[in-house]
Amino acid sequence: MSYETYTLPHPVLGPLTGRLVENDSVVHFRSIPYATIPARFCPSQSLSTIPETFDHRPHRQFTEYGFACPGRPHDPSDLPGELPRQYDEFKCLTLTISAIKSQLDIVSSGSLEQLNHLQKLPVLVYLHGGSFTEGAGHISSMHETIRLASFSITDSSTPTILVSIGYRLGAFAGLASQDLLDEAIENGDEDIFNQGLFDQRKALLWIKKFIGGFGGDEDRITVFGESAGSISIALHLLADEPLFSRCAMQSGNIATFGRTLKWEEVNGIYDKLLTSVGGETGGSKEERLEVLRNIPQERLWKEFISIGGAVMEAYYGNEGTFFKKLEGVVPVHSNHVELTAKREWIDGVIVGDDFWEGYIFKDGLVHAKHNKFVEMFKTVFGVEIGTKILESYDIEPDEEVWTDQVNLRLRW
Repeated sequence: MSYETYTLPHPVLGPLTGRLVENDSVVHFRSIPYATIPARFCPSQSLSTIPETFDHRPHRQFTEYGFACPGRPHDPSDLPGELPRQYDEFKCLTLTISAIKSQLDIVSSGSLEQLNHLQKLPVLVYLHGGSFTEGAGHISSMHETIRLASFSITDSSTPTILVSIGYRLGAFAGLASQDLLDEAIENGDEDIFNQGLFDQRKALLWIKKFIGGFGGDEDRITVFGESAGSISIALHLLADEPLFSRCAMQSGNIATFGRTLKWEEVNGIYDKLLTSVGGETGGSKEERLEVLRNIPQERLWKEFISIGGAVMEAYYGNEGTFFKKLEGVVPVHSNHVELTAKREWIDGVIVGDDFWEGYIFKDGLVHAKHNKFVEMFKTVFGVEIGTKILESYDIEPDEEVWTDQVNLRLRW
């Protein structure tokens, strides 16, 4: 398939070639690497240049999609317009940019001094969902941001640059254990556990650093995402350093990240995974980690699923470094709003739900006991607030959850 290309002389990164799309109004830079992964389970290393060799594509050519992180088995190729995906755990840390061509033309013709006076465009950054176990928003045709960028030109008074991020998933992102902790300390690593969240943070910092060369405003970045993407945003809101200025959280917050895992639980998951692939819990940590690092990525995923690996469950322990205790407390649902309000770098937050976000849970809701929902709601939000919310939606304890509420809300 033929297509026109556009080469941007980025003032810092150098020449970058993308696709001209949407009647040549948008330039699509596909799968630009923002970090590398030295070894499985290890912290990613941020990039400040375009590496000579990263994947199969020619150097500085970003006209084709790269790789996604392996995730829960899912083939999207039967969806209209969706392309087959390629998976590689070491080449998945990329981001895709839908830039405005007219703005790039100005960037291309101007000097660095002129760029400082350029009327920069706002930036929207998309974090895909998928329970932290699947998803590939940065290489997915279904989630591509081209049309949003085009819409911002034709139907909005504010042309906007769109960016979508890829990050590690499942066992590649969230495995925690004493072995990994000891190795990280020996290596002097600052990023310990929750590597998928650290990947996202590095992508956001890359965007703040380099989006100006695409004509974007690093001080007007809005992050949006649904489900796991929204949960991630809730966690990044607690960062001490500015990662963005505004955000829109869709169907996910810190409460939906699942229960807090204990240290013995994460080590138990690690031991189960090790034995499931033929390893032994005895011996040295180097031997145990070698076993887990040498098995193919597809098998690691299958074994992780078979042992009931954690899905949307967080490890907040002090052994890790992402969930730092803030003012002596662990960030949870009950204190998240208070902690977020103290982050002066945040200009605005939108919280809402995607209409069909919960549709995948419908089969489980069929078997829900009608009183359990009300009891759970009051437990999570407290009796006073929970009762007010239930009354606002006319949900009574004696109603059948499925027939009287869920089915009605879905308009079946």
